[in-house]
This record gives sequence, structure tokens and C-alpha cells, in this order.
Amino acid sequence: MPIIYITGPTGAGKTTIRRKLSDLGYLTFDTDEDGIAEHQDNVSGEKIDYPTNSLLLTPEWQARHAFNLSTTKMDRLADLAKEKTVYLCGAASNDLELSEYFSHIICLNIDVITAEARILAAYRLPGPGPVGGRYRRLRRHRIGRGTRSLRGHIGIVAVERRIFKTVLRIRPT
Repeated sequence: MPIIYITGPTGAGKTTIRRKLSDLGYLTFDTDEDGIAEHQDNVSGEKIDYPTNSLLLTPEWQARHAFNLSTTKMDRLADLAKEKTVYLCGAASNDLELSEYFSHIICLNIDVITAEARILAAYRLPGPGPVGGRYRRLRRHRIGRGTRSLRGHIGIVAVERRIFKTVLRIRPT
């Protein structure tokens, strides 16, 4: 059975898809919530704690650290995938380096306007603008350049349904 990796930038719908898959009884994991990935020092390789103070997230800090999938934890997921299809949702700096673990990679995309709206709504932050570390993290992600306002062309719910149906159409190899 495979490991199907669902990735994309903040706000693209990875967590929503994971929850729906889990609700349907599929075996799902999240790179963040389940600790499959961890922040590491790029020089020493040691696990580090992510700073809770956004002022510490300087460009120097960012250049020295990465959020990487743990090969030990990926080996455990591969063992689970021998019995049942595993869905891993999230993003990590080294995901392409470990692509041999995945039978399929689904990369969700989102336009900047919709991503900002979702982040602001999820964290109940005030209107657009740089407010706090969580919002600034959005700017550091590689966000797709889709339509200027996806919401104006196709309802977000319809897009999420279509993505979800596509995920379920993937047949384990």
C-alpha cells in the first residue's frame, strides 16, 4: 500500500482534506500535529524548538533552520503503509529529497488573496496587513499565482470538493 503525500502552502486546504479523509476512516497523519516533521538546525542537524516570539524569526534564523521530515518517522509510516494506504498531509523542507517514500504527491495551490483571507479567519486576526508572526509566515511560503481571486470565479467549497474527489480517485498501486 502507498503513502500519499498531500502538500502545499499555508491555507491551501491540507488540514481540511486530512480531516475529511480521517472522518471517512482513512489512516491520516499531519507533518505538524503528529510530529512527522521537526525543526532542525541545518548545520548540526539537531532538533530545535520553534521560537514562540516572532521577533526571533529573523532571516538569519530562517537561513540556519529547516522544517524537515524525520526519516525515522517516515520509516514507521512506510511500515504502516504495508497494511493500509497512508495519507500524509503537510509541508516540509526536505519532502522532495524523501520522495521515494511516496507513491503519489498531490500539491495544492492557492492564490495570495484567498490564502490571506483563510489565515486571517483561522487565527481571527484583524484585516489585511502584517499582524503578528503567524501572518508573516504566510509571506515566506511559496504561494501559487493562480487566479487573482479564486473566490470570484469558483466557490471555494466547490474547489475543495473537487480536490477531495481527486484525492479519493487515486488508487493504491
